[in-house]
Amino acid sequence: MIIKHNAQKKKIIEIAANLRKASCLNNIQIWGRVNEFLGKHDEITYSTFLNLFTLNPKRDPKVSPRQCLAFIYAFTVGGERTTKLDKVFLAGQAAKLAGIVRLPKDSYEELQRMLSQATKNDFCEASAQPTFLFQDECPLEKIFLKTAFDSQQDLLGRVEAARQRFITFGLTRNFFARDDVRDLLLRKSYEIPIKLFLLDPHCESRKDRYRIESTEAALESTERATRDVIRPFRDLLRKRKSLERVEAGGACLQIYLYNFPCSFAIEIIDDACRIMLYGHGKAGTESPILIFKGGTPYFDYFYGQTEWLEKLVREGAREPWKSKNIKIQRLRE
Repeated sequence: MIIKHNAQKKKIIEIAANLRKASCLNNIQIWGRVNEFLGKHDEITYSTFLNLFTLNPKRDPKVSPRQCLAFIYAFTVGGERTTKLDKVFLAGQAAKLAGIVRLPKDSYEELQRMLSQATKNDFCEASAQPTFLFQDECPLEKIFLKTAFDSQQDLLGRVEAARQRFITFGLTRNFFARDDVRDLLLRKSYEIPIKLFLLDPHCESRKDRYRIESTEAALESTERATRDVIRPFRDLLRKRKSLERVEAGGACLQIYLYNFPCSFAIEIIDDACRIMLYGHGKAGTESPILIFKGGTPYFDYFYGQTEWLEKLVREGAREPWKSKNIKIQRLRE
């Protein structure tokens, strides 16, 4: 069943706003949890999520009962930013939403199971993986055990909230080639400078890296890396070029290919720096993720790495790098 009346969708958006305010989850985090429930074949883009649950009720697409169930699910799973949700409030808002969309019997039973699990301690509390927070004087803000749902939502939330810059350096940066994440990069590229540096799929350093990568490395093949990463990024650049939008001063979207070894990934988001290591016999996603605060020598070290990259872009390689064939080339649409 599909919601047909704008008045009904307006009520859905109101309930969604109530839940969002009560939980302190941001839209990026809620959207990630909605897709976790919907599954790969039914997942929705971030722009669709906004149209469904946050924007003008007259706008399409319409909201399906299953999508509403997924939205409720977002507030019944644990997460570090989920504050105490009173069980009566959560159940009441869920019941209103279920009534508006007239959930089928099996979906209603599933809803009751979710609410029962989420409210057994009056609120959602368990985190999907260990996450460590630090005192104010510590240069580290946070550490994630590895790449997982929580760490990805942390990254997307930071990019969504960025007001100064987003610079990322790594092997493939294939996470950013996903359709939904490219939509986010496209939108933010009219607000802030966005720069991505990834290893050239055809260079010798890439081949050498994959000699010690885990056997499950999905993008070891040059052809697959080109198809699954380079091509989507080119599509993104073409799309941005075709759009006529006003951009803030300094805002841009630039993607570069480099041809030298890479030991760690860097993500500079305003005054925070996320680091992921490339270990031996391990995929990058198995590495702990360390987040350093700005205004510390640790942040300065990694930010200095990105400054070196940008200097190579502006001035080209000088000695001792020139004779060693160190290059960074702009990816063109």
